[in-house]
Amino acid sequence: LRLSVDPRGDLVDGPQISADQLIGVDLETLNQMFDPLDLASETESLFRRRCVEIKHGRVAMAAVLGMLVSEAATFPGYVSFTANLKFSDVPPGLGALRVLPPVGWLQIFLFVGVLELGPFKQSTRPGAQPGDVAGELWKRYDDDEVRASKLLIELKNGRLAMLGVMGMLVSEAVTGQTVGVQISSGNAWS
Repeated sequence: LRLSVDPRGDLVDGPQISADQLIGVDLETLNQMFDPLDLASETESLFRRRCVEIKHGRVAMAAVLGMLVSEAATFPGYVSFTANLKFSDVPPGLGALRVLPPVGWLQIFLFVGVLELGPFKQSTRPGAQPGDVAGELWKRYDDDEVRASKLLIELKNGRLAMLGVMGMLVSEAVTGQTVGVQISSGNAWS
């Protein structure tokens, strides 16, 4: 097992793994590795790529949930006191991008950066699995079969969420209707 860490403590490469050791090559990929660019042959960076896939899947799952929930509910109070902007004034979907003040975007990026460098940073401890973050706060599974099953579920849900959030964003950009409006008007099914 090899673990490379640069002087800042960032994970450069993880353990040397090969593509046949990865779970997630399943029915949707016809039980074979879909790798037209032959990226899996670069075993030094394969661990990092799997970590990134899991992280992007987690972010996409949160984004799908956020896009759906923002259609039905809002937080009470103000997004910005200085701009007199309430949460209820922020439209769902892509409309929110135009309404939030620049300082609000800065706060979001700083918060995500703190999470990325702190509690949600990929673990560099020996034996750490891709997606192993948050130290002891994260749920661990001792049984290898249960762990593999849970990770496969997370990978598949994350892959679907990545496609789903892109589909929601593109459909809203094309039609000008949020997901909730498309569903309630029947346009999502036509």
